Amino acid sequence: MKKVTLTFLLLYISSLCYGQNGTDQNTSAIPESSDSGALTYEINRRSNVIEYPYGYSQATLKATPLRLSLIQLQEGEKVLSMSAGDTRRWKITKSFQGSAGQVTPIIQVKPITDNISTNLIITTDRRTYDVTLESPALDNNSTNPKGSFTRRITFYYPGENNFGSIGQKPNNSERGPAALSSAVTTPEEKKNHRYKIEKGKYGFPWEPVEVYDNGKNVVIQMPDHVNAQDLPVLFVVNEVDEKENLNYSFNPETNEIKSNRLFKKGVLIKKFKHPGFAGFGTVTDEKELFIIRK
Repeated sequence: MKKVTLTFLLLYISSLCYGQNGTDQNTSAIPESSDSGALTYEINRRSNVIEYPYGYSQATLKATPLRLSLIQLQEGEKVLSMSAGDTRRWKITKSFQGSAGQVTPIIQVKPITDNISTNLIITTDRRTYDVTLESPALDNNSTNPKGSFTRRITFYYPGENNFGSIGQKPNNSERGPAALSSAVTTPEEKKNHRYKIEKGKYGFPWEPVEVYDNGKNVVIQMPDHVNAQDLPVLFVVNEVDEKENLNYSFNPETNEIKSNRLFKKGVLIKKFKHPGFAGFGTVTDEKELFIIRK
């Protein structure tokens, strides 16, 4: 009898402990701090969708031959350009979902073989996406991948109007450039003007109207004649002078680029072509504008 009573007592205590610590909560929209002190956001996974926090995690699409995988962007976003590192072994096309005024860009991705990887840069009127594309090895003598593949990836945007999680859309008051403009605007007294500008070997066609940070983001205001179709690409330059990808957004209403984090040295790049050696052929080079924190 004593043994039975002790057993029930132990089970009761275990259930109390689980009730306090075993609660399952959805914390996808709540940032946490990593060991380095940087904010981190959760990657949400469902059976057929992976949702990445834009700017806080490297988006990866695992695709497989003979099957289409999708990259879903934000409703109302306009795709300006797409560039892949390997265009010979990856088929990438653009499509749309929705009706006029509520169109969502959908990027269709399909590898033509397995055991390859590359990356895809998608530039829109709001931001630049850098997506890693992977095609894992197939099972021997099979068209099926050894593991699972990704049918669709999508994004949520921490700090940008709280659009929320999978399937949640902004209301009308949050849509469009005006909402982005209010997100970028910084009071004058909170602007840190601590950056100098240096042009690279081939110069640069213009200089920013203003460069500053607000303690979280670097903002680059471009001249009025620079439009969304003529945007340069922004990279971070690391300690050994290597260029690294950086997530950032473009606000067409204020003509500003806003990085998702601070950096010590960045570079705006515009590609151009010029005659090759002795006038033979053409060569593609880069015009660079370095943004350096003083």
